Amino acid sequence: GGDRHEIYASDINPACVIDGNIYFPNMDANFYLSCFHPATESADIVISDMKVYQLTYDNGYIYYMNVSDDYKLYRYSLNEDFVTKLTDYRVDTFNVLDDTIFCQKNGKDDAALMRMRADGSGTELIAAGNYKNISMTEGYTYFKAFDEDGTWYRVPTTGLADVTTFAPLPKE
Repeated sequence: GGDRHEIYASDINPACVIDGNIYFPNMDANFYLSCFHPATESADIVISDMKVYQLTYDNGYIYYMNVSDDYKLYRYSLNEDFVTKLTDYRVDTFNVLDDTIFCQKNGKDDAALMRMRADGSGTELIAAGNYKNISMTEGYTYFKAFDEDGTWYRVPTTGLADVTTFAPLPKE
């Protein structure tokens, strides 16, 4: 419309929108988890004792890497206002779908793609090494080796950890 005006002075990454509100790491407030309310054009701090990064929402929880705790994976319950630590290791990237999380465990000698339930239980090694571009569907989770651009791998999102190569159909 014609009524354009600034509603928030700082950068907001709109990657985590829940019920019309945007949850984001607030750069003006020490990267604390904050919520911007477009209807009132206001923001408030949700969690003020840890810096957060890479927010993802799934089934009532916000998942994030806790910068204040060496990028370990956490989740915040919107319904219960409760924080749970999910990993004891540093995470480089992750993705969540329903009751399953895939994350890249950071480590000089033990880097690996890991899978666990959404509450942090049932952790299992999927593939040793460094991986990126974790993309999940109900059937399969796809990923690439960090230092490769051509080869895609896939593993069933749930069930046996049987990793295979995947060749996408060529563009027509």
